[in-house]
Amino acid sequence: MFIAKYGKKITYYKVDFKTSNFSHFLGIKTKITPDDFFQRAVAGKTKANDFIVKNKKYTAYKLDTIFDAVAIHKNAKVIGDFGNQGIKIEADMGLGNVTYTMTLRRFKKDLNYCYPVGILKSDVRNEVFPHSPIIAILTKNIKDRLYNKCTYKSKNINFNEIHIPKELAAVMTEEVLLQIKPSVGKMQLQE
Repeated sequence: MFIAKYGKKITYYKVDFKTSNFSHFLGIKTKITPDDFFQRAVAGKTKANDFIVKNKKYTAYKLDTIFDAVAIHKNAKVIGDFGNQGIKIEADMGLGNVTYTMTLRRFKKDLNYCYPVGILKSDVRNEVFPHSPIIAILTKNIKDRLYNKCTYKSKNINFNEIHIPKELAAVMTEEVLLQIKPSVGKMQLQE
């Protein structure tokens, strides 16, 4: 989950990252399961016969960005509406940092819920308008109900001065909420 600050308003976006997205981002077809391919790639143990390259030019281009994007839960700094400048990509939003932009589509039933559709080797600030700073990133296992780990917290924000919406607090463990906003006591959590 990416928590952003739009002016004085705090908003959030839940993004489903599945291991099957990884091979799609690279523009390859795997000969093994997407889960196995992802685990081997993260461990640096992929073999040439594990996959088929669909387009060498685009795959090489994507390889330049994929390892930054795998660490998106730690290094994404900006999020916003995708501007689709010159490239026809069906995306609603983009997030990332100065080295990459991950494009996202929103689910129609929940506009704060997204899934990744692509990756660009481009500074996200040139791809999203308006762009807003990501102030915190939370993670959880896809099977878990609550976000149970804070992997990034901006040092430029005084979290005790911001209001965390109740619907956002409701999807975090108490431990994560207290990690983000230490001034929140149990009484405030129950309100």
